[in-house]
Amino acid sequence: RGSYIKNAFKWQQQQQQQQQQQQQQQQQEQQQQQQ
Repeated sequence: RGSYIKNAFKWQQQQQQQQQQQQQQQQQEQQQQQQ
């Protein structure tokens, strides 16, 4: 049971990292459009 909780926590962290990367890419695209 303990390993399941650890895996879920790791999965959550990975999801957050992916979201942050996507947001950064969107911001860069917006900046390019403004220029």
